[in-house]
Amino acid sequence: MDYLQIYKVQFDKTWLEIKNQTIKELKLAKRNKKNFNKVYNSLLKTLNEESEQMYNQFESDGYNRCIVLFQGRYSEYENDLYKDEIIELSLMNEVKSEFETLSGNDYKSFIQKVSKLMSLNEIKNHFKNYSNYYELIYDLDYYKYFHAKNFERISFESSKEYKEMVKIKYPNNFNQPTGFDVIDPSINISETFIGNVNVNNKGLSTRDSIQNEFSLKERAILIHLLKYRFKELKLTEIIKVILIIGATDQFEIFEVKSASNSYLYKQAHKGYSVFKSKELRSKISELGVKLKNHGLQEIEAELKIDFSNHLNKK
Repeated sequence: MDYLQIYKVQFDKTWLEIKNQTIKELKLAKRNKKNFNKVYNSLLKTLNEESEQMYNQFESDGYNRCIVLFQGRYSEYENDLYKDEIIELSLMNEVKSEFETLSGNDYKSFIQKVSKLMSLNEIKNHFKNYSNYYELIYDLDYYKYFHAKNFERISFESSKEYKEMVKIKYPNNFNQPTGFDVIDPSINISETFIGNVNVNNKGLSTRDSIQNEFSLKERAILIHLLKYRFKELKLTEIIKVILIIGATDQFEIFEVKSASNSYLYKQAHKGYSVFKSKELRSKISELGVKLKNHGLQEIEAELKIDFSNHLNKK
C-alpha cells in the first residue's frame, strides 16, 4: 500500500473542493453586494467547525493518539528530510503502529480522513493569514490570483500579485504604508510605547539603541527566520535585520572548536523553543512590534507566517 500516494490524492482533492467552493461563495456574495469581512468570517467559521467535527470524530473513534502522533511528525524525524518523506515515514511507522494497537481496520480509509483534516487545517490557516490578499481579490474580481496556497518563502505583501492588485485599487497611493504602526523617525521623543513594547532611545546612537532594544533570544529567532524564509525580500530590510542580529558581543563562534558550542548558535538552533512555552506568544508579539517600529514590515509578516506554521505543527 502506497501510504504517501493515498495521503496526497486525498489532500489535493480536499484542497480543490474547498478552493472551488470558496470562490463560488465569494462570487455569489459579491453579486449580492455583501461586505467582505462578514463573508470572510463566515467562511472561516465553517472551516473551523468542520475541523472541530473531524477532531471530535477521531476522538470518538479512539484514534486521537494517532492524530497527535501524526501532527508531531516534524519533531520525530530529521530536519533536512523533505516534507513528503516525513509524512510517509510517520504513516509507515508510529501512526500505523498505534492504529494497529487500537485494533483498527481499513488503514487506507483512516489515512484519507487524516489527510482531509490536514488539508482542511492548512487552507483554513492560510485564509487566516491572507485576509487582506483575498479582500483585494474579492474587490477586484481577480480570481486568477486565488491560489489558496501560501507563497513560497515570501509574505503575500511581497508577491507580484498583491502589489499589482494594490496598484490597481490604489493607483495614487501605491507607495504609501499599508497600515502598520511604524514610529516616524523624524519625531524627537525620548520614550515611546507601541503595543506592549517600551522603546527608550534617549541619548543613544542608533547603534546603541538597536543593541539595547533587541535581546539575544530575539536575535536568535531572527537568525532562525534568516535560515528558512528570507528569500526575495527587500534588500533594505535584509540589511537592517542583519545589522540587528550583528549588534551583539557574541563572537565566541569564531574561537570554539565546534560551532555548536557557541551560545548564540545553541539559542538560534532552538528556534521558537528559545522561549518558554507560557511566554512564547507574548515574546513573539513583542518582537513583531519592534520590527514594525523599525520599518521591517516584510520581516514582521514572515515572522507571523512562520510562527503560525510552527504552532500548526504542534
